[in-house]
Amino acid sequence: MRAACLFFLGRHKEAVALCDHALRWASTEPSDAAEIHLIRGRALDALKQWKKAIAAFNRALRLRPGDLAACQFRLLARVHTDDHETAAKEFARDSGMSEAKWFALLKKGRKKRKR
Repeated sequence: MRAACLFFLGRHKEAVALCDHALRWASTEPSDAAEIHLIRGRALDALKQWKKAIAAFNRALRLRPGDLAACQFRLLARVHTDDHETAAKEFARDSGMSEAKWFALLKKGRKKRKR
């Protein structure tokens, strides 16, 4: 998919535009549309447009429930917005991981970054 290539080349604005075009004009299967929303969300995240990225990841999850990549990327976007509580609840709900385990991983990650 061309949008994914643009994303990986660091051409994030172009990737978002191409995803928008594909979602507007293409007749896609739900799984394909979910992938487009996932790529769009990742590009928006790279552009630091976290609320829009979260919305894109939510759309991907509506089309492909339980998608671990969408769960993880939405979690990271939520962390960027400092909404850790919502991040934990959503990730626990959608991935099957408990909030306590998620918070333990977050705490462990923060310790590593401080080194």
